Amino acid sequence: MAPLEATALLAYYQTAALDSEDPFDLSQARVFTISCDGEVKIMLTCPDVYFGLHVLPTAFEKIGDVPVIGVETCGWAAPIEDASGAEHAPSEHPRRRRVRLVAVVNRSQEVAAALAFQDDIADVQTNDTGMGVLAEALKDCMDRLSLMQSLPKRPDR
Repeated sequence: MAPLEATALLAYYQTAALDSEDPFDLSQARVFTISCDGEVKIMLTCPDVYFGLHVLPTAFEKIGDVPVIGVETCGWAAPIEDASGAEHAPSEHPRRRRVRLVAVVNRSQEVAAALAFQDDIADVQTNDTGMGVLAEALKDCMDRLSLMQSLPKRPDR
């Protein structure tokens, strides 16, 4: 397992431990940082994971020089098409499955993820392919965070 994949898996279990109830029933996505020591720190929660990634860099002074940022979210996964050829939204699909996903990105723009389905929580899957809309949003967030941290600080007024 690649190091960033292991980091995603660690974050998967650390964020799940934050929930005393069902970790597959998050009302809001969580955006977090991971320190060099492996400490996961929740920076914000919001109903839209993409909005959370968009606003995270504005809090750059509170984030510091963390090597990894990530997201935790839950949703529905389903086959793209059923046997009849009809398309359904995942949440409306007859074969839908509840999924919990943790995805992370490092300063080198490498992305990894850990996920499991509610009906098979022991089978936590990881990957380090980093493709798709969420992977691109994570990379963009890290780019903007790096840019914000490179700007000179304003003097106190």
